[in-house]
Amino acid sequence: MIEFGTDENGYRVRFHPAKLHTVLAGRTRSGKSVTAYRILAECAEVPWVRLVGCDPTGILLGPASAGKPDDFALGTSPKALEHAIAVLKNIEQLMDQRISKLMELGIDQIPEHVYTDPRVGAVVVVLEEYAGLLAAADKKAGEEIRRIVGRILREGSKAATHVMSILQRPEAAVLHDRAQYARAIVMAVENADSVKMLLPMTSPEEVERLVSSKPGRGYLMEAGEPLRYFRADYVTYEAYAAIVREASARKQPVFPRQGADSSDPRQHLEEVTN
Repeated sequence: MIEFGTDENGYRVRFHPAKLHTVLAGRTRSGKSVTAYRILAECAEVPWVRLVGCDPTGILLGPASAGKPDDFALGTSPKALEHAIAVLKNIEQLMDQRISKLMELGIDQIPEHVYTDPRVGAVVVVLEEYAGLLAAADKKAGEEIRRIVGRILREGSKAATHVMSILQRPEAAVLHDRAQYARAIVMAVENADSVKMLLPMTSPEEVERLVSSKPGRGYLMEAGEPLRYFRADYVTYEAYAAIVREASARKQPVFPRQGADSSDPRQHLEEVTN
């Protein structure tokens, strides 16, 4: 479990990288980025967590991408968007391979002792500024992105593959399949409608509190758990980038290119299970 902040009662708030799809939202200057830095830096240091994903600017995921060209797609140029779809298709294929193996083994999800083996790993699909990725894509590409991400949201949990979508402004078009996000980390957002889209059970007082929250403060919602107001741990981008670069360099790519001298975690599910 990854700790990323402290709640009002002094207890630490935690993020489990192999459980629940996550939406992290907040307006500019809300502390959303710092919260992402904290969570992803910790994820990078866990040997069995495998980060992959898409980032329109490259700022968040760039430090994790060195030597892993098919694990990440950075940018919004036509070539970068084509690569983003290729990366998402790789993730979809990995998910399908894992689910097929589960069916052969007669089990319904990857057990903890298997996904915590670095040869298999739990995959965290980071979609930084997901709205920006969709906005940059043409209609056909956008539909394909939504199709793949929707499948991962609906089917990925059993294959230890979870989405972390990061947004500035919650919108229905971006939060497709939103019922699948069983974890919401919500910093200050623009208005009550944005709060209600992500945290529909909040009271008027909680809505007002969140809209007016200071940077670095927000609510953590997890299915079946009480809503918790927290203050996120602070980490600078420079510290985040250094941690992620060093930690990522110790891990092999999830999707190694043909001929690369690296272990492919797609091949190890059966032997680890056995």
